[in-house]
Parts: sequence; structure tokens; C-alpha cells
Amino acid sequence: MKKKHSSISIIALITAAFICISFSTQNSSDHKVLFEKAKFTMETKGDLKGAIRFFEELISKYPNQRGYAAKSQFYIGLCLEKQGLKEAQQAFQKVVDNYPEQIEAVMMAKEKLITLRRIHQFVETGNEEFMIRQVWADPESDVDVWGGDISPDGRFHAFIDWNKSGDIAVLEVATQEIIRPSGRTRWDPSGGYAMYPKWSPDNKKIVYFWAEGGEKSGLYMIGREGSNSSLLYKDESWPWIVPHDWSNDGQYILASLSKGRYMMPVRIVLISLEDYSVNVLKTLNLNVIGSAAEHMNLSPDGKFVVYARPSKKGDLNNDIFLLSVENKNEIPLVEHPAEDFLLGWSPDGKWVLFASDRTGSVDAWMIPVRDGKPQGSPELIKKGIGEIEPIGFTNTGSFYYGFSNLMQDVYIFCMDPGKGEILALPKKAALPGEGRNIEPAYSPDGKYMAYTRISMSDKRPNSLCIYSLETGEEREFPLKIEVVSPKWSPDGSSIFLTGKFEFHHFGLYKVNVQKGVLTPIPTDKPQEIAFGSFFIGSCNDGKSFVYQHIDEKNNLTRVFCRSLEDGAEKEIYRLPHRLGLTASMSPDSQWIAFVSREKERTLRIMPVTGGDLKELYTFEHVGGHPTALTWTADGKYILFSLSERKRGLPTSIWRIPVSGGIPQDLGFKMKFFNNISAHPNGKQFAFSSYGTEYRPSEVWVMENFLPLAKTEKE
Repeated sequence: MKKKHSSISIIALITAAFICISFSTQNSSDHKVLFEKAKFTMETKGDLKGAIRFFEELISKYPNQRGYAAKSQFYIGLCLEKQGLKEAQQAFQKVVDNYPEQIEAVMMAKEKLITLRRIHQFVETGNEEFMIRQVWADPESDVDVWGGDISPDGRFHAFIDWNKSGDIAVLEVATQEIIRPSGRTRWDPSGGYAMYPKWSPDNKKIVYFWAEGGEKSGLYMIGREGSNSSLLYKDESWPWIVPHDWSNDGQYILASLSKGRYMMPVRIVLISLEDYSVNVLKTLNLNVIGSAAEHMNLSPDGKFVVYARPSKKGDLNNDIFLLSVENKNEIPLVEHPAEDFLLGWSPDGKWVLFASDRTGSVDAWMIPVRDGKPQGSPELIKKGIGEIEPIGFTNTGSFYYGFSNLMQDVYIFCMDPGKGEILALPKKAALPGEGRNIEPAYSPDGKYMAYTRISMSDKRPNSLCIYSLETGEEREFPLKIEVVSPKWSPDGSSIFLTGKFEFHHFGLYKVNVQKGVLTPIPTDKPQEIAFGSFFIGSCNDGKSFVYQHIDEKNNLTRVFCRSLEDGAEKEIYRLPHRLGLTASMSPDSQWIAFVSREKERTLRIMPVTGGDLKELYTFEHVGGHPTALTWTADGKYILFSLSERKRGLPTSIWRIPVSGGIPQDLGFKMKFFNNISAHPNGKQFAFSSYGTEYRPSEVWVMENFLPLAKTEKE
């Protein structure tokens, strides 16, 4: 009997051990799946409460998986922090208390605790807590709320509706209703569009710049309730006008004037709304990187202007400066080797808010200021706020900002060239720099793919990359220009591209693929009056190429064929607007397919030498972005993108015979297509896109972070 009991015990032990091993094996898989599900819910879906439930489920079900449990507890803290809840500090403290052996998670939690405690020590707001909360992110809307300006009372957010009209739109924050002051729901036939909306101090009017070219461009004002827009100011010598701020008495507008967007020099001016006289405060001749020149503020007392610019010519990073309105003297406010970006001036006039990457991440900082001078060192306000777009302060000191979740990548799909059937759905290419690779182009021999890589910051040039499809090797050429739309030469020895040097107008360049040497291609076009020149394609003889030129002053888009040998060129087509067109050259370089950027668009083809046009298809396009298109390798079909008025503005790809006929939907949708390229084998196609999941732009508000004097609090 003893032996029998002994045998049963052994069997029981073995069974128990087997169950434990099986349970452990099951856990090793299940807890990872649950963790990734929670992260997806948090990062992609943006469902913070749902993500917290999944993280808590993991901690409860798998307490022995301490590494994942610690990370889950840390992510719970991140979710709570994003919701602006004070429980975030308690969540991070649990990581430290409950998982002391998980060194990495504990270090990250301690860093968060230090930041939060510093904020709570620094911000004395009585019973009100420091809070960051989301104001807008609607994936069901076909309106993308981005940038713009918050009204002083915090009730309205003015922005540009790029998807529908290119005109001013207003979000009523409380109701989430979209108001259109001008009533316009379609793009203006001229191709004009609004930019830089700024609210008046009484919350009733919006001043903005209307960019069109010709007589209509200028500084305008429109009433919130839809009163007619009226021209306030224009200057033919300085046609690009950026309104930055109003004086608190509503008598002046702080603005900057230039020959064109991002062009130097820039004049900082005050425009009187009484007699429309202009007081020039300063002329900036240094290159102001990226969008820094589009963000300036007037102090609440109207005595100083704050802006960001490089300390010296050639610097890639900006510092922040103050300019006296009275004596026009400039003094540095924030000087640091890192990039400093202006966010705004607090309504009490005591603080300047700015973003900086000095810690390795982009954080929000504040510096005290009085009488045009710094009154101490910058204070960290929000760690890891990211690359945000300032929307502005309200009168109560709440700061609104925009955040974009969009990331572009290269995708590849396969299609039967005869039947047009999809053999393999789009798959993201495994490339370095994920989330920043755009505009792929296959080489003529099909062995390489060129593409551009967006910089981590919009204030720096991007790069040209060449990827070997045979070896997987990538070569990256950091260039001193902003690279757009690479196109291979017929022999594959060079890449033609459009580039913007020092953020001025677009021009034409050529890069030797072996040495990476960048060579400008001269044209006869006066760049000071033009938006720029854009490369379309190189003819197979290697002796000529086709490009388009957008003339901002004369409101024209013209297409030219130019000789590389003697520079002789011929205009082959023109459009009576400056919206530009998307174009693709046929494989035999005899034809050009193109679509202009009106709302009702027509796909046409024409000979490279000019001549009669052939219309293939007319369609309505939702959104202001261009139509992507390419020829198939055999030259028999054209592929083009088409946006729909549905959730997230999905875009589909269609195929139409060059000989004419009914277009064929290829049967899959993405969020935006850019720069489709056909592989010489006729089956593979590459493009860049935001992917299949629509991730709308977000608007956030940071509240109760401005320090209050003790007497004020009492």
C-alpha cells in the first residue's frame, strides 16, 4: 500500500509539475499578447481608459511576470498623465514600491515622479490641479483640426480647413460644432487659401492672410458670425504677410512681411488698424529655420515682441529673443546650444513658454520675464511634450496646442499587370527610419529604390536614401536642402529631385548616386516671384527633362521641356492658377499624365513636346492634397489615387487604360497615397502612406500651470 501511495504521489507530482509548466508556457505567450493589445489600445486607438483596463488585467492575471507587470503599471501612469489625472503620480509610485528589482521600469517611474513633483511644487494654484486634457481628436470627422488660434475666452478655435475649402473654419470647443464664417465649403476657383488666423481681443473678429497671388493676396479680417471679409493691408513689395498677434487694445496687429514663405529677409512690423500705417521694428536677415518665423508674440502690455531665430547665420538651432517696440533694441531671452521654439507669452506678461530639446526629448519650459529682461532660469513644465504646434493662450492662462500622430512609411503591393488583380496587399517596407520614409522611386534596372527621409525636426533638411533591393543595404545622403520627389535618370547614374535650399523656394537639383554630390540645375525663372520649380521626369535620351513652375505673383502653373545641353526650353502647358499639378512621365518618355489640384479633377495625357490633350477621367477629389499617379511598366495603364468623403478620408487606387475606358478600383484603401512608383517588372508598386489606420490630429490644452503670486491666490 505504501508503494501504491508513493506511486500515486509521484504521479500527482509529475502531473502538477506538468500543469505548472503548461501554465507557465501559456502565460509566457498570453501575457505578451495582452500587453501588446493594451499598448495598441493606448497608442493606436487612443482609448486610454480601455488600455488601463487591459494593463490592470495583466497585473492581476500574471503577477509572476514581474517585468511585464512593472511595465504595465508604468503605462497606467502614462495613460492617467495623458488624461490630466492626479492619480498618475500614485501609479508611478506603485512601480517604485511594488517592483524594486525591475531597474529600468523603476528608473523611468522615478523620472516621471521627479517631473510631476517639481510641477506641483512650482505650480501653486490653490485647489486647482495641473492638468493636460484632450480637446479634439475625432476619427469620424472629415475635418482635420490643426494649428490656428484659440480665442481669448477659450470658446472658439480658428483653423484652416485644408480638406474642404482652404478657408477659415471655427471649432466651438464646448459643442465640437464646426462653423464656417465665409460659408465656403469648396476651394476657391483661383486656388487661393487662408493662413494664420488670429482672434481679436474681443473674440469677435479673425485676422488672416489670404494667399492667392495677383491682386487678392493680403491681410484680411472677417467676423466670427460670418460678416463679409474685408482687406486690411497689402504690400506688393512684401506680399507674404503673417499676422502674429493683436495688441490688447485692438489697435495694432503684430505681423511679419517677406517676399514669400520662409524667405529672407523678414520685416517685423506693427500695423495700425486706425490709419493702416506700418511701423517697422526690425528686419531679420538671418535664415530663420522652418516655421519659427511664423510664431511671434506681442507682450500683453504691447512693449515687447518675442520670437525665435538662430543666433548666427548657418546655425540650425534657434534661440529666443525679445525686441523693444519703443527703442527697437533686441536682447537674448533664452540662449542654449539646443533647439528652442517659441510657444507663447502668458496673459499676465510674466512668463514666456517655449519648447526645447535640451534634455534629449522635446519638453515644455517657462522663463520669468519682466520689463523685457529674463528674471531667472528656465523651469521645466512638461517633460516629453513632443513636436507640438502652438495654438495659443486664453485669458485664464490655459495653453492650447496641436499634436500630430501621423507617420509616413513606404508600402509595396503586387498586381497582375494583365488582369489588374491584386496579388499581394500593401505591406510596409522594412526600412530604417520607420515613420519618416516617403516618396519611393524604383531605379530603371529595378535593383534599387530611392526615397526621402524626413528629419526628426521640421526645422532641419531631410535626406535622400538609396536602398538595394538585392542586399538590403541603405545609403543615406544628408543634404543641405529639403528634398522632394526623387526621379532617376534613364541610365541610373543620377537622381533628379526638387529641393528647397535654406527653406526658400523650390528649385531643381541632381545627385550623383555614387558620390552623393549635389548639383543645382539652373532655370530662367525669377525665384523671387515664384513658389518654385518642380521636377516631373527625365527623357530617355538623357538630353532633356520636363518640369513645372509655379508663379505665385502671376497666379500661373506652367510646364516646360528643357534641354540639359544648352538650356533651351519650350512651354508645353499652363494652368490659370498656382495650385500646381501632379505629373508622371510614360516609360518611353513620350507622354505626360497629369492631374491638377482643383476639387473637380481631370486625368489627362499630353505629348512631351506639347500638343493636343486627351482627357481620360474626371472625378471629384475630397481634400486639398494632390492626386498620386504613375504609369504601369508597359505604358498601357495609369494608376491614380482617389479620396472619398468617409471616415478618415480613405484613399483608393484606381487603374485606367491609356487608350480610354472605365477605371478599375484595385480594391484596397489607405490613409493618403504619395508618389506611386512602378517597378520595371510590371508587378510591384511602391508608394508612401500614413497607413490603414486613420490617426487624426489632436488638440490638447494645458491648464493650471502658471504660477500665481501668493497675494493673488489669497
